[in-house]
Amino acid sequence: MLYSTREVAEILDLSMVRVQQLCSEHGVQKLNANAYVVSAKELGKFRDQTQPAEKPQRMLYSTREVAEILDLSMIRVQQLCAEHGVQKLNANAYLVSAAELSLFRDRTKSPGRPRIALQVAKEQYI
Repeated sequence: MLYSTREVAEILDLSMVRVQQLCSEHGVQKLNANAYVVSAKELGKFRDQTQPAEKPQRMLYSTREVAEILDLSMIRVQQLCAEHGVQKLNANAYLVSAAELSLFRDRTKSPGRPRIALQVAKEQYI
């Protein structure tokens, strides 16, 4: 199967100019001044070459970033940091490492009042 420069640009989400650069670098057959005919094999090469590299994992997160990631309030994140002895930056700001973030994420306690306590409280008033 053959693709035009425009089709390759749409498939790979690249600009037409970038596709033309890739075609000239790889010696792809030229149709006219700015148009190329790209085979499926060449399209695969382009796809491999233009895929974005994996983003490096961050090492430190602010209190606000942790709150957004975990969908918690900043106050609750500050409480968790204080409980786990996280490095303090200043009065209310902490620097949370990736390992501590995963520890917070994996905490088993669910939010809210425990169900057992709720049932015991109902039984006492009945």
